[in-house]
Amino acid sequence: MKMNGELNLDSKHIKTYASKDNARKAIAKRGIDNVKHVIVATDCGRFYPLFIGKEAMEKALFRFHPIAG
Repeated sequence: MKMNGELNLDSKHIKTYASKDNARKAIAKRGIDNVKHVIVATDCGRFYPLFIGKEAMEKALFRFHPIAG
């Protein structure tokens, strides 16, 4: 993923999902689908949510998912 540079995350430490739809369903099930996020693909073709902003930090989502800005 490129955004003003390159972001490299080691996906073995991140919960990934087989499809974008599965990632969306998982965050909806946890009730956090209203928190700003994007679904990111790994090099292996799996997907994970990348949460964005202060609200994600306040909800302590960093314990489970990566957070940007």
